[in-house]
Amino acid sequence: MNRISSIFCIAILVLLSVGTFAQQRTTNIRGMVQDGIYKNQVLGFEIRIPAGWYVASPEEQDVLLEAGHRDAKSAGVRGTNDELINFVISKKPLGATENSVIGLGLNKQSSERITAKMIAEATKLQFLSIPSYSLSDDISYVIIGSHQFAAFNLAVNPKTSTQRVQPSITMVKNYSLTFALTYTDSNDLKLMREAMHTVKFEK
Repeated sequence: MNRISSIFCIAILVLLSVGTFAQQRTTNIRGMVQDGIYKNQVLGFEIRIPAGWYVASPEEQDVLLEAGHRDAKSAGVRGTNDELINFVISKKPLGATENSVIGLGLNKQSSERITAKMIAEATKLQFLSIPSYSLSDDISYVIIGSHQFAAFNLAVNPKTSTQRVQPSITMVKNYSLTFALTYTDSNDLKLMREAMHTVKFEK
């Protein structure tokens, strides 16, 4: 996975899914990493980081989001200025080729009537307006932790690449929460799915 596609897949997907209906920028909600676990006390959930994977610094996450805005604009995709990438982990340092990445983005939404499926539909349509993306699996519901997520799968340049993108979106306390997975290696996908099985939400 080259630099442009990795930035586009993770940053654009996160900014679209959290920014499509976003109301305002959220502050003090990045969460923290302790003993190999990312914890977000504001929304009450956690995920264990795969052993040996890299955790992006807040500065790297901001650079990633800025790059996502730039690439989205050049591709004619509209986002907002209110997105926040809260957490990014990758098998290799960001910018490496053939990388696999899990990104987490969230933002407060403008209405309690906004659903995860609404955000997923809007995000899917935005991506499908870009010629290099095609739909592998349409929106369905999956359980991650104790929450229901709206999830779908995208292929990137399917004739020349094995790169795939899997966004999963839910609502927590009127916030949209997106886990965005990008990968080229099926073994990495197995590790990423194992990590997703460690997600826990407070009851």
